Amino acid sequence: MSGTPNYQVAADSAIVVQYGTIDQATVPGLNSLTLPDYTSDTIKAEEFRKIDVSFAGGQSFGNIQYGGNLVIGDEKGQDYLRKAWLNKTKLTKERFYLNNSHFMTCDLANDPNSGFQVIKVATGSANKSGLYPYSGEMVCNGRIAYFTKHYIDGSSPVMAFVKGTSSEDTITDVPVINIKAGDTIIIEGSPTNDGQYIAKEDQSGTTVTLTCTGTLTSESSVENCAIHGGSI
Repeated sequence: MSGTPNYQVAADSAIVVQYGTIDQATVPGLNSLTLPDYTSDTIKAEEFRKIDVSFAGGQSFGNIQYGGNLVIGDEKGQDYLRKAWLNKTKLTKERFYLNNSHFMTCDLANDPNSGFQVIKVATGSANKSGLYPYSGEMVCNGRIAYFTKHYIDGSSPVMAFVKGTSSEDTITDVPVINIKAGDTIIIEGSPTNDGQYIAKEDQSGTTVTLTCTGTLTSESSVENCAIHGGSI
């Protein structure tokens, strides 16, 4: 019986920095990537003569860890991350790819202050293969999301952005990619509408309705424009 695979192949994992800018680059030399876990503090309520009760308290994301081989002079990749550590830079354009399509990044629609910061850059002793190891670690400054629903208009674009007046903004003529209420939507490749938004409801046919009204600029026939849908 066919169905969804019970594993995620990691062969095409990658860290892409400064996504969407002229300095966009894939960090070279990496062969390991640890994505953040989700944890809650445990709060224990104690009372005489009764069994202690534990419940979930504060929530946080774990750190992102990565490693591989040191590459010297990689200004847009490894050097860029070292400088981000030095300057305590908050990174918001970075994407952590699970494969050639799906990626994790900060969820700016739900948390405008979200981002990543490099807290560790490490190099070790040369090994007998003649390579220096390289590793790093980032903290999540806020909410993140995994984007696993994608559509890219081709050379004959049909997707359109519709500015709402008395009702919410919509994206029309989107093939069914299973957008759900509350999903974060990334628009990229549009002259005026690039950004992150929130889906108001489940995708209805080929229409995606957003929670905003009058935010989009009406626009259509944008070649190679893409939307991505994701959630925590």
